[in-house]
Amino acid sequence: MIKKILFFLLSSFILMACQKEKTVIPSVLVKTAPMEQRNLSETIEGYGSVGVSSSQILTISLPSGGQVKSLFVAAGQKIKRGENLAVILTDPSSYFAYQQAVNALASNNKALKQVQELFDAKLATRAQLAAAQQAQLDAQSDLNSQIQKGANQIEQHINAPFDGIILTLNAAVGDRLAAGAPIFSISKFSAISVQLSIDPAESVFIQPHMPVLLTPLNLNVPGLTGEVGKVYGIIDPATQGVNVWVKLKKENNKVLLPGTAVEGRIIIQSQKMWTVPRSAVLKDKWGYYIFQVKLKKAYRVNVKMILADKDYIGISGSFATNSPVVIEGNYELDNEMAVRE
Repeated sequence: MIKKILFFLLSSFILMACQKEKTVIPSVLVKTAPMEQRNLSETIEGYGSVGVSSSQILTISLPSGGQVKSLFVAAGQKIKRGENLAVILTDPSSYFAYQQAVNALASNNKALKQVQELFDAKLATRAQLAAAQQAQLDAQSDLNSQIQKGANQIEQHINAPFDGIILTLNAAVGDRLAAGAPIFSISKFSAISVQLSIDPAESVFIQPHMPVLLTPLNLNVPGLTGEVGKVYGIIDPATQGVNVWVKLKKENNKVLLPGTAVEGRIIIQSQKMWTVPRSAVLKDKWGYYIFQVKLKKAYRVNVKMILADKDYIGISGSFATNSPVVIEGNYELDNEMAVRE
């Protein structure tokens, strides 16, 4: 009798243990994140450098020859309007031409006075008076031209016409300059722009006025903004890309210097959409999908990718916007598998 009771109790314990094992449901450890609506943009990337539009460069020269006495700036230097850039000694021959013009005017003024007196006394003809008047006008015009060239000054001071940057300096102290020889080339800050090299296959999607995000590669400054100015229609043999000129926003003109290397992202389109972290989206032979967690179970949801950036993917599909998505452990999941965090 005792043996039967012990056998019954032992069998009951074994049966209960087996039933308990059957009720243990395996689960996968996962990490989840909520779905969020974000503005994502489709962009085209390019690399280039800061430059200046050739149509916006001002070359400074003197209409008369001279010799460089002093230079107060160097190439690449920022300048302020009215700042003294250089002092040029007027060429002696130019100053001599000015003195000749002064003497010629004085002589013609005297001659005109004499002819006028003779004409008033009816001792000179009207043609003689007209010739004297014309000679006086020519002498005055020649003197004005010499003054305009600066030949009346022993030395000439060159001042900056506007705020900007010295792009090139073509002279040194002691150099003798011919009339019209370039001394400086300068540009306004507003003339600064960025040239990007773009993959020719992608350049067809770029239009003027599209927004551009710029990141200087050698400067510790936040991202800057601009817009597409011009899109070229030929391949640059140096880069094998298509050049795109980007106009900077006014507030960014003084941040970038010519020659700065930059990365640019041209925004082709931008829209608000439901997004998930990149790690949430998987792909198999049936396409893209995610796992969403509901009541501690993971459910597969097929989705379509719309746009993506380096962190998030915009998706569409029959997902529940209030259910979190699995971002870690999703490779181990099957549909309706139990999960835990």
